[in-house]
Amino acid sequence: MTLSDQKRPMKLIAIVEDEPKIAALLADYLAKDNFATRHHAEGAGVVEAVRREPPDLMILDIML
Repeated sequence: MTLSDQKRPMKLIAIVEDEPKIAALLADYLAKDNFATRHHAEGAGVVEAVRREPPDLMILDIML
């Protein structure tokens, strides 16, 4: 990690995944690269959560 990377604010990634182990694995990998994550296990609450705190990126489980 360079000095300029340390000054950069963490980017937020929303993970929409109903399998807790898969969501945790994704979050662990992303945390190692200095990303903040928010996990959503059900699609129903995602829209409201995204309105409150818009992510920089969303990873979606399309089979949810």
